Amino acid sequence: MSCLVLQRRYGQIQMEALAIIFGLNKFHQFLYGRRFILVTDHKPLIVLFGPTKPIPSLSANGLARWVLTLSQYDYSIEYRKASAHGNADALRRLPVGADPSFDREETGADSATICTIKRISSQIAPADPNVLERETSKDPAHTKVIQHLQGNWPKNFSDQLKPFYVLRDSLSLANGCIFHSHRVVIPKTMQSQVLQILHLGHFGMQRIEQLARTAVYWPSIDADIENVARHCTACNEHQRLPPKPSHPRIIPDEPWSCVHIDHAINFRGHNWLVMVDAFSKYPCIYLMSSITTKTFKQFLKKSDLPPAHTLQEFLMHYRRTPLASGSRSSELLDGRQIRTKLDVIISAQRQTTPRVRDEPVPARRLSKDSPCFALSYEGGRRDRWKPAVATAFLGHKLHEVRVLPDGPMWRRHGDQLCPRHALHQP
Repeated sequence: MSCLVLQRRYGQIQMEALAIIFGLNKFHQFLYGRRFILVTDHKPLIVLFGPTKPIPSLSANGLARWVLTLSQYDYSIEYRKASAHGNADALRRLPVGADPSFDREETGADSATICTIKRISSQIAPADPNVLERETSKDPAHTKVIQHLQGNWPKNFSDQLKPFYVLRDSLSLANGCIFHSHRVVIPKTMQSQVLQILHLGHFGMQRIEQLARTAVYWPSIDADIENVARHCTACNEHQRLPPKPSHPRIIPDEPWSCVHIDHAINFRGHNWLVMVDAFSKYPCIYLMSSITTKTFKQFLKKSDLPPAHTLQEFLMHYRRTPLASGSRSSELLDGRQIRTKLDVIISAQRQTTPRVRDEPVPARRLSKDSPCFALSYEGGRRDRWKPAVATAFLGHKLHEVRVLPDGPMWRRHGDQLCPRHALHQP
């Protein structure tokens, strides 16, 4: 097989894939309808061309087209090291000449790739449709990457090329531009302009990153998008409320110091009073003849009403069953394990479990003169954030802030404040 000028510019993975497609087209009448084995010395093709693998959603257009071509065959693919691949190497060094019909299929550049390059170029410089190709050729790092893609990657290279080396199996060349899968790799001189285009809608950090992943790429693109969105005043003034921190319930220090009480009304034809000790989770359930306030007060004075027999059995087993902490509610309440029917079969051994308390999450506190954004409630709406400075810490979560530049003093809860970075100047 002799390569055309365009095919000689292919990256390594494209060259290896092209050789397989050429062989399949050449021997189609012998292979179609038969089970055969594809042997390759290029490991990335095992994943890309695997018959049980789906078509990669982020693969380049040419590779995706070749995967569809392979789907009509019944085959398996295996990897063999180049040192054990002598038969294929010998045939490669004895080409029989060009194949005009195959070359016609692969000569033209992919139309979708050309449209992508022209579209991005027209957004940046409407009068110059070739600006992306020209700036790529001027970028020193991209020039080196193109040379390595057309040849082989060296063992030693600069730190500037390390991000591209990691992605070398997904890089390809088209019309003088580098592609990472289906995304155009933007040269350094055009990255700020592309960031402005991505940020036109002020969609927020996550949605801008999702938009970028559909068309463009450079090694630090996620960090650059985060920096732009974080220092955009319009994005921060209309951002969503920050997630509220959890406020765990403080577990009491001893039994019966805190009790949870509620009614189960009309359960199995009766009304029940349910009481659970907050420390030990020890439940008590009582049958009630009435659910009025007077009856409730009387119950608090005397609590010796026995529940039904089935309920009694349920409560006994519940109090005997270990909680998530490993302790039983009866142990936490009385310091001992109660005996049930289960303990008649198995002798119970007392297990002492240390009492563990969940400490409350410390409150988020802003120091004095810290820059922040404060939620505005002007006009009864809370959809706008105002730049401010913290002036005082008034309590567990309460702050006093001064709206910039010369605004009023506001009192705001910690959930109504979010950090403001230094580049935000009012």
